[in-house]
Amino acid sequence: YDGGRLESLIKFLEIYYNTNNINGIYEKVDETIRLATELDNNYILSRALRYRAWMYIKIGKYNLAKYELKKAAEIASNIIDNDQKNKSLMNISSTMASYYEAYTSDTDSMLSYANKAYHFASNIKSSNPDKRKYLSATATVIGHILLYKGNVKDAKKYILNAEENLINSPDKATLVKIYKALGIISMKEHQHELALDYFNKSVFLAKKYNQNDELKNIYPMVSKAYEALKDYQKALHQHNNYKKINDSLNFETKKVINKIKNLQNKDYRRFDSFDYSIFGVCLLLITLMIVPKKDIVEASKSEIMVTTEKENQKQNILSYTTIEQLNQLTDLATKNEQAFYTKFQEIYPHFIINITEKFPKLSTADIRLCAYLKMNFDTKQIAVFTNSTIRSVDAKKYRLRKKLNLTPEEELYAYVSKF
Repeated sequence: YDGGRLESLIKFLEIYYNTNNINGIYEKVDETIRLATELDNNYILSRALRYRAWMYIKIGKYNLAKYELKKAAEIASNIIDNDQKNKSLMNISSTMASYYEAYTSDTDSMLSYANKAYHFASNIKSSNPDKRKYLSATATVIGHILLYKGNVKDAKKYILNAEENLINSPDKATLVKIYKALGIISMKEHQHELALDYFNKSVFLAKKYNQNDELKNIYPMVSKAYEALKDYQKALHQHNNYKKINDSLNFETKKVINKIKNLQNKDYRRFDSFDYSIFGVCLLLITLMIVPKKDIVEASKSEIMVTTEKENQKQNILSYTTIEQLNQLTDLATKNEQAFYTKFQEIYPHFIINITEKFPKLSTADIRLCAYLKMNFDTKQIAVFTNSTIRSVDAKKYRLRKKLNLTPEEELYAYVSKF
């Protein structure tokens, strides 16, 4: 009975992982780990630990994620069956690449672990019917990382190789990422109609396989392709699709965060350090790749100029950033809230760490508001960027002042700019 129950549990986790259901992972993973430990099933135990690590990455608990991945790798090394060992180590290495992408955006570490994953996939026996699928999946990850590093030529080779390995496979789920990558490459080659074709194929398959996290990634790319073709109405429609699915995914993520905040296991609590990073950052890094720097709109610069009373804060920002970086942030703020926040973290890597160290109870929404304040955007501008009312933004700023324990004499913008 227990053996059958364990097989059922790990199948549930696999489905939840493939459909980006972090709440499902949370509900089943502890029981799976407990039962796999009792039955001394290292293969399933390493897989379950890897799924839990993935869940921690998705909600920003990076120290916990790394700890789980280390345990998973140690257990996987003791698996007797070579194909099972290689498959488990392949998946753990791929998740390590995701960890570095989400936590530090360290492309060298990402590529190193992606290559390890491909190596483990290559070691799987040729007689294994899933080997080509694994080679395709791992090659796709390498291709995406090479794209992010700007190596389009080599990225294209890996992506086309990945597509070739899936020609006769009934499982087309990996094609979602492959078509997405080919769309990015086509955008870089200024073949916008071809890019749109690839992106639409990717959207179709993402819906078919319930890959909502991928849809969140692809919709901004489709919007950008329509914008390049000067079809602004469809571009706006795709951007609205992105906002809807992003709100839905963030809601589910926050539910799991609230549950995990109550973790009582001391073995894990000592490794826990919550990072207020944007959720799904690994997807947005790819989105940002297809936005050329030369597309920065001059008109937006004049609209987002700081007011005279904030000149000191402006000079403070300019002393740590370049004009080009400020222009990029300004441009992103007018177009895409998520992309702005991701770029903000890249340019001000210590801002979130510093402010959350002093005020650990700040919510993700509070941190996002602080990012806009750090940039000296006024209430009206923030309302436009976040699709909110001026009254709503004023209320958020009032609540933030209370959380920061500011006196009536202290100026909010000046205070936030210090971090």
